[in-house]
Amino acid sequence: MVGFLDLAAQGACDAARAEELDRLLDNGALPELEARHRQFAAKPERVDHVVVPVLALADYDALPPGLTVITMPSVEAPS
Repeated sequence: MVGFLDLAAQGACDAARAEELDRLLDNGALPELEARHRQFAAKPERVDHVVVPVLALADYDALPPGLTVITMPSVEAPS
């Protein structure tokens, strides 16, 4: 049951999934989760290739060019 709920939450064709399940149940058949996954699984038209450069850890400590560090004067907490 959880698998069918998960499948229903994916994509935007809930009405089509509901109609298919109604048809199966009206015919006395039990829906097969794997078959429904194959039928309604998202089929991306294109998968973009993304390259994420791996930086040295020291690069995360450096500020980008043009930025400066501003130090604030310390303020004592009221007692």
